[in-house]
Amino acid sequence: MESTAFLVICIFVVVGAGFIQGLTSFGFALIAMPFLARVIPLQQAVPAVVILGLCTNLIVIVDARRHVDLKKIWILILSSLLAAPIGTYLLLLLDERLLKLFTGVFIILIAVLLLLGKSFPVKNEKLAFVPVGIISGLLNGSISMSGPPVALFLSNQQQARKPFGPILRRMPSF
Repeated sequence: MESTAFLVICIFVVVGAGFIQGLTSFGFALIAMPFLARVIPLQQAVPAVVILGLCTNLIVIVDARRHVDLKKIWILILSSLLAAPIGTYLLLLLDERLLKLFTGVFIILIAVLLLLGKSFPVKNEKLAFVPVGIISGLLNGSISMSGPPVALFLSNQQQARKPFGPILRRMPSF
């Protein structure tokens, strides 16, 4: 592919993903990763999406900071941060085709669960934040898609949007 066309495609993908992030307060990696992974190696796409996603998420965090109860979600954040390096190791260790296949299956599975409105309420949310955080961190390090496990869990718990502020204010209810 010609380098100018390649650059234009990448810019459109990133701008489109940023637009979706701006509308919904999440989804940058869900949009950017599948497209970028088609034109550049996954081992290059993941760090690019993580860095660009961090930039867009910082804007969301600044807007949401007054509404987020860190005492409630600290264990989710900590378990995610601890698992992310393992996910990065998986990115380097596993075959790119396997990770791409896993990414596609993962996105389809999450979409189907949300569309079917499946709910499996968990009584002890604090304890449940550990595996959700670990899965989120592993996915962030390996395929840069940390959001779906958290969004699915919060949707599953029918968590009110208000405590999570602008992060979920425009997220559709499932």
